[in-house]
Amino acid sequence: EAQLMTFCGVLACALFLIRGQLTSRLSLACLRAALGFSLPILPGRIAVVINEQADRVLLLAFIGLGGVGLLGVAARIASAVQFSLVVFRQAWQPHAMMLIDSPRRDDTYRRMLNYYAGSFSILGLWLSAIGPEILRFLAPPEYAAGYQALPWLVGAAILHHSIAITTLGPIVKRETSVMATA
Repeated sequence: EAQLMTFCGVLACALFLIRGQLTSRLSLACLRAALGFSLPILPGRIAVVINEQADRVLLLAFIGLGGVGLLGVAARIASAVQFSLVVFRQAWQPHAMMLIDSPRRDDTYRRMLNYYAGSFSILGLWLSAIGPEILRFLAPPEYAAGYQALPWLVGAAILHHSIAITTLGPIVKRETSVMATA
């Protein structure tokens, strides 16, 4: 219920911010361009939403409220990596956009993806290794088993945020497979 209320609040704020662009007329050309751009991204976004929401529902159904609590504690620790990933993404995107027409773009993107995967994998492994000690220090003893979910949560965050590198070119250039065939 709280997530639904939050989503409704975000929707209300977004509608308020774009109120000047809202119109009652539907432009088929704009709709076609928007669908051609967004449809290739839709399956990945649906998978992310399901991944973000299903874990707690499944734990509640199969393990009970204690499992949800364990995952919640591990998710709070994994948020340290999540924060680092958001900082990286905000720093990388302007630089990547400057390189979009550069002849060395593909090489730079490839190297950055390698650096990204290596650096954040090391950070994730380190955080997973010290996870039990962090839980011992920050959480009550009954949440100590939450460290087992930590590598999965960190890995999912790293994989999810890799889209900052892997999809930037098609998004900016609008060269998706749907747009190329349209």
